[in-house]
Amino acid sequence: MKLNYEKLKGKYINALPITEEHFFALKQAAAFDEIWTHYHKFNHYSENNFEIWFKSAIKNHAYTTQTIEGEIVGSSRYYNIDFEQAKLHIGSTFYTPTVWGTKVNVETIYLLLKNAFDSGIKKVLFHIDNSNQHSIAAVKKLGAELTQVIPKDRQRPDGTFKDTHELVVEQKTWPQTEAMLLDRINS
Repeated sequence: MKLNYEKLKGKYINALPITEEHFFALKQAAAFDEIWTHYHKFNHYSENNFEIWFKSAIKNHAYTTQTIEGEIVGSSRYYNIDFEQAKLHIGSTFYTPTVWGTKVNVETIYLLLKNAFDSGIKKVLFHIDNSNQHSIAAVKKLGAELTQVIPKDRQRPDGTFKDTHELVVEQKTWPQTEAMLLDRINS
């Protein structure tokens, strides 16, 4: 099994494998404090942290989200890829606030899910901080189901611990999920 890592074409966006050429456009898209409210590690936009995040993104199957008009508006990635168990995670997702509430997230995640399932993956997981109820609700609207809450999973920068909500989309339910996502994209 091999995960396809190439341009994923959509109706409103394209998901492009991140390259060095995307650094400044992604940094500009990330330049809003409200994006980083629920990230457990750090504010990705600070000078040093963004460079650390970007280097990791290049190494770890990250995609940049580009509108059809050519604007870079965010990023998402595969991580914890386990070919033996045929599962992976999607996360480290952010978008510039100007595209919040549009079809950008729906289509980006649709393209990543489709690519994963077309590559032989059987289970795609999402891990979200319990304080980020907006993202939990958004991922549920993408067809993911809550499988568990992992208590005190990670420490936040302020020293408190977060509970992680684990949501999943499985290959066996993909045809129904895909139809629902395509309806949302095309409506």
